[in-house]
Amino acid sequence: MPKNTPDAIVKKLNGAMVQAMHTDVVTDKLGALGAEIVPDNQTSPEFLAKLVKDETEKWAQPIKASGVSVD
Repeated sequence: MPKNTPDAIVKKLNGAMVQAMHTDVVTDKLGALGAEIVPDNQTSPEFLAKLVKDETEKWAQPIKASGVSVD
C-alpha cells in the first residue's frame, strides 16, 4: 500500500487477507503449490513492516556490492 495509508484501511485489508488465507480454497491451492500459510502472529501489519525493514537492511549491502542494477 502507499506510504501513509490510514491505519484503519491497512487493518481492514490485512484482516480480509488473513481471513481469505484461512479458507479451504486458498489453503488447498497454496498447499498444492508447496506453499504454507504462515502463523497468525506473522501476519500483522506491524510484523510485516518490520520484516520488510529488516530484510532491506540485511540485503542492501550485498546487493550494492554485487553491482546489480534495475533497469
